[in-house]
Amino acid sequence: MRTLMAILILFFLPFAFVQPLTCHGRGLPNQTVASHGERSTDKEWHRVYRYLNNTGYTPVTVPSQVMVSGLVRNESNTQVSLFPKKKTNYYVQRGRSNYKDEGAIKHTVRMPGLYANVVTKSSKLVTVEESPTLSIISPEDNGIIEESNVTVEWVGLNVTTIRYYGVRVDNSSWVSVGTNTTYTSANLKDGQHTVVVKLVTENSSYTDAATFYVDTLPPSLWINSFSGHFECFLPDGCALLPPIGIGWVGTDKGSGIEYYEVKRDNKTWINVGKNTSYEFTGNMSDGDHRFYVKAVDRSGKRATVYITFTIDAQKPTIEIITPESGAELTSSKVVVYWNGSDKGEGIDHYELRLDHDCWRYVPGEGFPRHVFTGLSDGEHTIELMAVDEAGRWNIAAVTFTVNTSPIAGPGLLEELAIVGAGVAIVVIVVVLYFKKWKKE
Repeated sequence: MRTLMAILILFFLPFAFVQPLTCHGRGLPNQTVASHGERSTDKEWHRVYRYLNNTGYTPVTVPSQVMVSGLVRNESNTQVSLFPKKKTNYYVQRGRSNYKDEGAIKHTVRMPGLYANVVTKSSKLVTVEESPTLSIISPEDNGIIEESNVTVEWVGLNVTTIRYYGVRVDNSSWVSVGTNTTYTSANLKDGQHTVVVKLVTENSSYTDAATFYVDTLPPSLWINSFSGHFECFLPDGCALLPPIGIGWVGTDKGSGIEYYEVKRDNKTWINVGKNTSYEFTGNMSDGDHRFYVKAVDRSGKRATVYITFTIDAQKPTIEIITPESGAELTSSKVVVYWNGSDKGEGIDHYELRLDHDCWRYVPGEGFPRHVFTGLSDGEHTIELMAVDEAGRWNIAAVTFTVNTSPIAGPGLLEELAIVGAGVAIVVIVVVLYFKKWKKE
């Protein structure tokens, strides 16, 4: 009884640790990959797992350390298992299914990158061959090349019967390079390109492809719109006030625009992603302001443009220097001096009027002044208006007195007093003369 139990344990023990993992893909029916009771290294597992995974035979889970077994059930219900023993040698072992000894029945287990001729009758050592593989090393897929001459480099593995390599860029003709593993394509234009490398053997061919971008030029960028708040004060004058909005267009034939940045004057750059408009808010002093836009492509190349706006939110300043308000002038000729300024768009012109008469344009270049002549004695008012480019205006005024009389203040009484004094002097002289004449 104990002998029978030992035989049963030894018979079933090799299958006690098998945990089938279902695979999916093309090939023979009911193919699975199972973890085996024996252990192997991670390197062995991942090498075989890679071959299975490339064709769709993907295990549900990936054990950390397992011996990989490929389990095949063919039409005659013969079961064999394939698992690694050395780098390229694999044992073939008969399973527990109802194996029928019908001679040396040959079956082929085919998986891209891994196949073996399996003879179900024997358990001898067979050889598994690894299919050739081709991989482009440079340029990287989705990579960026910053020159027009691009060198393609690749590697072929497990190649024993190579005939030649072929290379094609975009839709050009195939170029045979023999057994060389590099090829340079010259004068490629900025933009997206695809390179295909082909490995041709005695029995088959293999290809690999990579898409890359040539980027030798910076982006193109221009400002195409702006907006703001306008206040109009005269028919031909308006002021631009914040907020200021700008819009732009950017293109890059090479690698494409990665992001945009904006800033005002010497402020910090603001990353706005791939948006093509931005509104500047906040306080802005009167005067000229620059609004910048920068485009940065995927290779780091950049282009910067700007537009200048003049903010004019304040009135111009105006000051009459002479005559001073309240002054008394002894001449009928009065010279008016003034000073005007504007931090916004600047002074457009000056207008002047005397004693609430009509406004008249006056020149304001250099040291501005205006001369009034023939002013009558008495009180006068001069008003001076400064108008800036936006149409904003401001007025300064002075009131003064003209007194050309030599004795007292201006007016008829002074003249009458002078006449009366003169008459009195004449009368006195005449009286004295007659008195002297009578005595004689």
